[in-house]
Amino acid sequence: MTSTMHWSRLINFGCLAAVMTACGSDGSGPTPNELLGTPFTLVDGIESSGGRLAWSPDGDELVYTSGVGNLVRLEGFHPTDGSHRVIDGRFRSRGPLVFALAGKLVCSFSDQLMPAQQSSYECVDRTDGSVLGLTDRAAFGLSVYGALAVGADHLVAYGVLGPECITGLGGSTCDSLYTYDLNSGVRTFLTIGLPDAFSPAGLQLLYRERPCNELGGGNTCPTAVFDLPAQVTRPVWSGLSTDILWLAHWGESQPRRVVTAKAGPGPVQVDLLVIRNLTDSTTQVIRDLGMPPSGFVFPAPALSADGLIVAYWLVSPAQGISYLEVNNLFSGRTLTIAVAYGTDTGGIALSRDGQRIAYVFASRGYWSDIP
Repeated sequence: MTSTMHWSRLINFGCLAAVMTACGSDGSGPTPNELLGTPFTLVDGIESSGGRLAWSPDGDELVYTSGVGNLVRLEGFHPTDGSHRVIDGRFRSRGPLVFALAGKLVCSFSDQLMPAQQSSYECVDRTDGSVLGLTDRAAFGLSVYGALAVGADHLVAYGVLGPECITGLGGSTCDSLYTYDLNSGVRTFLTIGLPDAFSPAGLQLLYRERPCNELGGGNTCPTAVFDLPAQVTRPVWSGLSTDILWLAHWGESQPRRVVTAKAGPGPVQVDLLVIRNLTDSTTQVIRDLGMPPSGFVFPAPALSADGLIVAYWLVSPAQGISYLEVNNLFSGRTLTIAVAYGTDTGGIALSRDGQRIAYVFASRGYWSDIP
């Protein structure tokens, strides 16, 4: 998709005017034409379910996990000339990618699987491929994978695997929360919990308190804010058992979460994709998942750095078609970036300026400009 696409191409309850000639009230009608961007990998070049994507802060390079299966390399792609390079040639299982030190480092969960099956958090230098290990006891479990955040561009927060405090709740319920200062090399224990997002200045950290019941996929972990200068914590959100937790963001105003939620009176409830504003406990609806083409969101959505643009897959099992939508939260307008035959959706990444998007479908990576 090129810059000739405009925001005026809006979604009207899922009827794609640009690619469908008709659409009934139930989302039926002619099958839409498949619409995909420019490939940056070959077929089977990136795992659909576990592929990781992240644009560098300057937007010049797309960093991604290359290959399918449990063990992958870390590579970079330059859209300007279509070139590829190997950033880290080690074959490892890797978590979500986060940049630090103005993009010099790319940090993530890392697991060599064999022979020791030792998990860690580490940062790879994009200039020379050198590796900085942060911890060799990374938190891992349901809704925990990749619990890592970067604040003020030099402070990395991560969860360290702890003992099982309360059995039967899923995963470890006593994970410890640490920060690592990339400038000084100082590691600091904060509290028992898992990190979500730093405030813009990096002085406060949104985190999930532990112990916590992770079973059932609901957001039953209370959320709190840790003030680093004062070394105190305050609760901000008790959580809802009907929420499926996706990602957290802390912009200029307040911390937020993107979740799929159930809403409606009594037993009649519909699935919604929403923003939970944690400080004032308000909710902004992004998408009614019950409207045609009805379906579900998978995997996690993506947010732009300023928090104004959210991208997500809308999967319609009845049609056997997946739609990649981009929603401008300020204007409320929605744009369809891709239409793909099948339901093999993968990861999404938005550039920092919100002008480029990368995504995975059927084990192949694509990228597009967003006007």
